[in-house]
Amino acid sequence: MRVVRSRQSSWDVFVRRTRKRPSAFRKAVTEGLEARLLLSVGLFNSDQDIGAPGQPGSAVYANGVYTVVGGGAGLGGSADQFNFAYESSPGNATFIANVNSISGSNSFAQAGEMIRSDTTASAAFAGIFITPGTGVEFISRTSSGAAASQTTSLSIHAPQYVELTISGSTITGSYSANGSTWTTISSNSIALGSTPLIGVAVSAFNNSASTTAGFSNVSILPNGWSDIDVGSPPLAGSGSYNSTSNSFTTTGSG
Repeated sequence: MRVVRSRQSSWDVFVRRTRKRPSAFRKAVTEGLEARLLLSVGLFNSDQDIGAPGQPGSAVYANGVYTVVGGGAGLGGSADQFNFAYESSPGNATFIANVNSISGSNSFAQAGEMIRSDTTASAAFAGIFITPGTGVEFISRTSSGAAASQTTSLSIHAPQYVELTISGSTITGSYSANGSTWTTISSNSIALGSTPLIGVAVSAFNNSASTTAGFSNVSILPNGWSDIDVGSPPLAGSGSYNSTSNSFTTTGSG
Protein backbone atom coordinates (compact mmCIF):
# COMPACT_ATOMS: atom_id res chain seq x y z
CA MET A 1 0.00 0.00 0.00
CA ARG A 2 1.36 3.45 -0.95
CA VAL A 3 -0.15 6.58 0.57
CA VAL A 4 0.69 10.19 -0.28
CA ARG A 5 -0.04 12.52 2.59
CA SER A 6 -0.28 16.27 3.11
CA ARG A 7 2.36 18.08 5.18
CA GLN A 8 1.45 16.91 8.67
CA SER A 9 3.97 19.18 10.37
CA SER A 10 2.27 22.33 9.05
CA TRP A 11 -1.10 21.06 10.25
CA ASP A 12 0.36 20.31 13.69
CA VAL A 13 1.69 23.86 13.92
CA PHE A 14 -1.73 25.23 12.96
CA VAL A 15 -3.50 23.08 15.56
CA ARG A 16 -1.11 24.14 18.34
CA ARG A 17 -1.62 27.79 17.51
CA THR A 18 -5.42 27.60 17.33
CA ARG A 19 -5.58 25.92 20.75
CA LYS A 20 -4.83 29.35 22.18
CA ARG A 21 -7.92 30.82 20.49
CA PRO A 22 -11.56 30.64 21.73
CA SER A 23 -13.23 27.28 21.09
CA ALA A 24 -15.81 28.71 18.64
CA PHE A 25 -13.00 30.21 16.54
CA ARG A 26 -11.05 26.94 16.59
CA LYS A 27 -14.12 24.96 15.53
CA ALA A 28 -15.07 27.27 12.64
CA VAL A 29 -11.56 27.66 11.24
CA THR A 30 -10.57 24.02 11.67
CA GLU A 31 -13.75 22.73 10.02
CA GLY A 32 -13.26 25.15 7.13
CA LEU A 33 -9.68 24.02 6.55
CA GLU A 34 -10.63 20.35 6.87
CA ALA A 35 -13.22 20.86 4.13
CA ARG A 36 -10.54 22.42 1.88
CA LEU A 37 -8.04 19.65 2.67
CA LEU A 38 -10.66 17.02 1.87
CA LEU A 39 -10.60 18.19 -1.73
CA SER A 40 -6.83 18.68 -1.88
CA VAL A 41 -6.22 15.06 -0.79
CA GLY A 42 -7.36 14.21 -4.30
CA LEU A 43 -5.82 15.64 -7.45
CA PHE A 44 -7.61 18.99 -7.60
CA ASN A 45 -6.77 22.00 -5.48
CA SER A 46 -9.59 24.36 -6.52
CA ASP A 47 -13.34 24.25 -7.06
CA GLN A 48 -15.35 27.05 -8.66
CA ASP A 49 -18.72 27.84 -10.21
CA ILE A 50 -18.11 29.15 -13.74
CA GLY A 51 -20.50 31.56 -15.46
CA ALA A 52 -22.61 32.37 -12.35
CA PRO A 53 -25.01 29.38 -12.41
CA GLY A 54 -28.34 29.85 -10.66
CA GLN A 55 -27.67 27.05 -8.18
CA PRO A 56 -24.35 26.80 -6.31
CA GLY A 57 -22.05 23.87 -6.96
CA SER A 58 -19.52 22.01 -4.84
CA ALA A 59 -16.87 19.28 -4.93
CA VAL A 60 -15.91 16.81 -2.20
CA TYR A 61 -13.36 13.98 -2.22
CA ALA A 62 -13.85 10.98 0.09
CA ASN A 63 -13.12 7.24 -0.07
CA GLY A 64 -11.65 7.46 -3.55
CA VAL A 65 -14.66 9.27 -5.06
CA TYR A 66 -15.14 12.88 -6.13
CA THR A 67 -18.75 13.96 -5.64
CA VAL A 68 -19.38 17.08 -7.71
CA VAL A 69 -22.60 19.11 -7.71
CA GLY A 70 -23.18 21.52 -10.59
CA GLY A 71 -25.89 23.95 -11.61
CA GLY A 72 -26.01 26.08 -14.73
CA ALA A 73 -27.52 26.09 -18.19
CA GLY A 74 -24.88 23.88 -19.77
CA LEU A 75 -21.60 23.72 -21.65
CA GLY A 76 -21.55 25.00 -25.21
CA GLY A 77 -22.51 27.97 -27.32
CA SER A 78 -20.37 31.04 -26.65
CA ALA A 79 -20.41 30.78 -22.82
CA ASP A 80 -20.76 28.10 -20.14
CA GLN A 81 -22.39 27.61 -16.72
CA PHE A 82 -21.14 24.74 -14.56
CA ASN A 83 -19.05 23.67 -11.56
CA PHE A 84 -15.35 22.95 -12.10
CA ALA A 85 -12.93 21.11 -9.76
CA TYR A 86 -9.49 21.69 -11.25
CA GLU A 87 -5.73 22.14 -11.06
CA SER A 88 -3.09 23.54 -13.41
CA SER A 89 -2.52 21.35 -16.45
CA PRO A 90 0.83 19.48 -16.41
CA GLY A 91 1.28 19.90 -20.18
CA ASN A 92 1.16 16.95 -22.56
CA ALA A 93 -0.78 14.38 -20.58
CA THR A 94 -3.54 11.78 -20.50
CA PHE A 95 -6.47 12.53 -18.19
CA ILE A 96 -8.76 9.59 -17.29
CA ALA A 97 -11.78 9.39 -15.00
CA ASN A 98 -14.61 6.97 -14.45
CA VAL A 99 -17.96 8.77 -14.42
CA ASN A 100 -19.67 6.44 -11.96
CA SER A 101 -23.02 8.18 -11.87
CA ILE A 102 -24.90 11.30 -12.86
CA SER A 103 -28.25 12.24 -11.38
CA GLY A 104 -30.58 15.12 -12.14
CA SER A 105 -33.88 15.95 -13.74
CA ASN A 106 -32.50 16.92 -17.15
CA SER A 107 -31.51 14.24 -19.67
CA PHE A 108 -28.93 16.67 -21.15
CA ALA A 109 -27.07 17.24 -17.87
CA GLN A 110 -23.31 16.90 -18.36
CA ALA A 111 -20.55 15.31 -16.25
CA GLY A 112 -17.01 14.70 -17.43
CA GLU A 113 -13.49 16.03 -17.97
CA MET A 114 -12.28 19.36 -19.27
CA ILE A 115 -9.16 21.33 -20.12
CA ARG A 116 -9.78 25.07 -20.18
CA SER A 117 -7.76 28.22 -20.84
CA ASP A 118 -9.11 30.02 -17.75
CA THR A 119 -12.17 30.36 -15.49
CA THR A 120 -14.10 32.94 -17.52
CA ALA A 121 -17.46 31.78 -18.90
CA SER A 122 -16.42 32.17 -22.55
CA ALA A 123 -12.95 30.59 -22.25
CA ALA A 124 -11.52 28.22 -24.83
CA PHE A 125 -11.89 24.57 -23.79
CA ALA A 126 -12.26 20.96 -24.80
CA GLY A 127 -14.08 18.30 -22.82
CA ILE A 128 -15.75 14.93 -22.92
CA PHE A 129 -19.01 14.49 -21.01
CA ILE A 130 -21.53 11.79 -20.17
CA THR A 131 -25.24 12.70 -20.19
CA PRO A 132 -28.15 10.76 -18.66
CA GLY A 133 -30.19 10.77 -21.85
CA THR A 134 -28.27 11.35 -25.07
CA GLY A 135 -24.86 9.70 -24.70
CA VAL A 136 -21.25 10.90 -24.62
CA GLU A 137 -20.34 14.36 -25.95
CA PHE A 138 -17.06 15.91 -27.08
CA ILE A 139 -17.46 19.69 -26.88
CA SER A 140 -14.80 22.25 -27.79
CA ARG A 141 -14.42 26.01 -28.12
CA THR A 142 -11.31 26.73 -30.15
CA SER A 143 -10.80 30.29 -28.86
CA SER A 144 -12.27 32.55 -26.19
CA GLY A 145 -15.77 33.79 -27.10
CA ALA A 146 -16.12 31.53 -30.15
CA ALA A 147 -19.11 29.26 -30.69
CA ALA A 148 -18.50 25.75 -29.37
CA SER A 149 -18.79 22.65 -31.55
CA GLN A 150 -20.09 19.27 -30.44
CA THR A 151 -19.84 15.61 -31.49
CA THR A 152 -22.14 13.05 -29.83
CA SER A 153 -22.07 9.26 -29.65
CA LEU A 154 -25.56 8.07 -28.74
CA SER A 155 -26.57 5.54 -26.08
CA ILE A 156 -23.34 5.70 -24.05
CA HIS A 157 -24.21 6.19 -20.38
CA ALA A 158 -22.68 6.05 -16.90
CA PRO A 159 -20.79 4.25 -15.56
CA GLN A 160 -18.28 5.06 -18.28
CA TYR A 161 -14.60 5.96 -18.42
CA VAL A 162 -13.71 9.16 -20.26
CA GLU A 163 -10.28 10.27 -21.46
CA LEU A 164 -8.68 13.48 -22.70
CA THR A 165 -5.30 13.20 -24.41
CA ILE A 166 -3.39 16.48 -24.55
CA SER A 167 -0.64 16.87 -27.14
CA GLY A 168 0.34 20.50 -27.61
CA SER A 169 -2.84 22.33 -28.63
CA THR A 170 -4.53 19.13 -29.89
CA ILE A 171 -7.09 17.64 -27.49
CA THR A 172 -8.60 14.22 -28.19
CA GLY A 173 -11.61 12.75 -26.38
CA SER A 174 -12.28 9.02 -25.94
CA TYR A 175 -14.55 6.77 -23.88
CA SER A 176 -14.44 3.21 -22.59
CA ALA A 177 -16.69 0.80 -20.72
CA ASN A 178 -13.77 -0.88 -18.95
CA GLY A 179 -10.91 1.65 -18.89
CA SER A 180 -8.73 -0.37 -21.26
CA THR A 181 -10.45 -0.51 -24.67
CA TRP A 182 -11.03 3.04 -25.94
CA THR A 183 -13.18 4.59 -28.66
CA THR A 184 -12.16 8.03 -29.92
CA ILE A 185 -15.07 10.38 -30.43
CA SER A 186 -13.32 13.53 -31.74
CA SER A 187 -10.38 15.93 -31.42
CA ASN A 188 -9.71 19.62 -31.98
CA SER A 189 -6.96 22.22 -31.76
CA ILE A 190 -7.63 24.64 -28.88
CA ALA A 191 -6.00 27.99 -28.07
CA LEU A 192 -5.37 27.16 -24.40
CA GLY A 193 -2.77 29.82 -23.62
CA SER A 194 0.19 29.36 -21.29
CA THR A 195 -1.62 28.37 -18.05
CA PRO A 196 -4.51 26.02 -18.86
CA LEU A 197 -6.60 24.31 -16.19
CA ILE A 198 -7.67 20.67 -16.10
CA GLY A 199 -10.37 18.97 -14.05
CA VAL A 200 -13.85 17.50 -13.76
CA ALA A 201 -16.95 19.48 -14.69
CA VAL A 202 -20.68 19.11 -13.99
CA SER A 203 -23.60 21.14 -15.36
CA ALA A 204 -27.33 20.67 -14.75
CA PHE A 205 -28.31 21.99 -18.20
CA ASN A 206 -31.05 23.83 -16.28
CA ASN A 207 -30.15 27.08 -14.54
CA SER A 208 -32.76 26.58 -11.82
CA ALA A 209 -31.63 23.02 -10.91
CA SER A 210 -28.51 21.11 -9.93
CA THR A 211 -26.96 17.77 -10.91
CA THR A 212 -24.73 15.47 -8.87
CA ALA A 213 -22.05 13.26 -10.42
CA GLY A 214 -19.55 10.79 -8.97
CA PHE A 215 -16.02 10.28 -10.36
CA SER A 216 -13.44 7.64 -9.45
CA ASN A 217 -10.19 6.17 -10.84
CA VAL A 218 -9.02 9.68 -11.71
CA SER A 219 -5.49 10.06 -13.11
CA ILE A 220 -3.55 12.83 -14.87
CA LEU A 221 -0.23 11.46 -16.13
CA PRO A 222 2.33 12.24 -18.84
CA ASN A 223 1.54 10.64 -22.18
CA GLY A 224 2.87 7.07 -22.22
CA TRP A 225 2.32 6.51 -18.48
CA SER A 226 -0.66 4.66 -16.98
CA ASP A 227 -2.29 4.28 -13.57
CA ILE A 228 -4.26 1.24 -12.39
CA ASP A 229 -5.58 -0.31 -9.19
CA VAL A 230 -4.10 -3.81 -8.70
CA GLY A 231 -5.86 -6.56 -6.76
CA SER A 232 -9.25 -4.83 -6.47
CA PRO A 233 -8.55 -2.56 -3.44
CA PRO A 234 -11.67 -1.35 -1.60
CA LEU A 235 -11.05 2.32 -2.41
CA ALA A 236 -10.09 3.62 -5.85
CA GLY A 237 -6.61 5.09 -6.16
CA SER A 238 -5.34 7.94 -8.32
CA GLY A 239 -2.18 9.35 -9.84
CA SER A 240 -1.04 12.77 -11.06
CA TYR A 241 2.07 14.53 -12.33
CA ASN A 242 3.29 18.04 -11.48
CA SER A 243 5.49 19.33 -14.29
CA THR A 244 6.75 22.30 -12.24
CA SER A 245 8.24 20.14 -9.49
CA ASN A 246 8.76 17.11 -11.79
CA SER A 247 7.00 14.92 -9.22
CA PHE A 248 4.26 12.28 -9.14
CA THR A 249 1.48 12.05 -6.54
CA THR A 250 -0.18 8.67 -5.98
CA THR A 251 -2.98 7.63 -3.61
CA GLY A 252 -3.90 4.02 -3.00
CA SER A 253 -5.58 1.57 -0.65
CA GLY A 254 -5.52 -2.17 -0.13
